[in-house]
Amino acid sequence: MAVDKTSMISVREEDKKYLQLLSAEKHVTMLSVIHDLVKEVKEHRRKKFFQELRSGFAALKNNPDQWAEELKERALFDNTLADGRQID
Repeated sequence: MAVDKTSMISVREEDKKYLQLLSAEKHVTMLSVIHDLVKEVKEHRRKKFFQELRSGFAALKNNPDQWAEELKERALFDNTLADGRQID
């Protein structure tokens, strides 16, 4: 079984105590608590990315000139899909 590579980090004493508290409450190691927190941060960043993407896309669609330009550009890309080959 492969062992994940680990490294040491420095944290403030109050943060360490909080991690210990969470660890004790969940009956897991502090490392497990940290892994869970990192997963939550990654999920938060993913959600934020897609939220900003949706917001930007909505703004684009709400601007008629920019949306027309977007559609024009998409049409150019549609022509590149065949790369000059005959499609049956």
